[in-house]
Amino acid sequence: MPSTALEAQVLSLINERTAPEPDGVQDASGELFTGTKRLKQEASKDNIDCSKAELEDAVDALVEEGSLITWHGLLAPANADHLQAIIENEKQSEITRDLLIRKCEGFLEATEVAA
Repeated sequence: MPSTALEAQVLSLINERTAPEPDGVQDASGELFTGTKRLKQEASKDNIDCSKAELEDAVDALVEEGSLITWHGLLAPANADHLQAIIENEKQSEITRDLLIRKCEGFLEATEVAA
């Protein structure tokens, strides 16, 4: 769970910009991911009430606490539906990113253990 109002706002924005639907797209232009660049653009347009540095800190905190999964600048919620959609998307793609699949599976296993 986000520990600050900014983290909650960032997580909410990421949830709005993404959907747990495999679409074969492996970058921020698809449904599964958004990107840190897009969030920084939102901050620079004052759509998020923070500086770019504060935004980066909020994203880092959300990743650290397990609310977000990140992959080379891509961001997605780290909930079961989204993680399973990422795995399915990767398996359907021309270039399967096995490390990303294992990362998602690790998140899912950790969630099951915690439950």
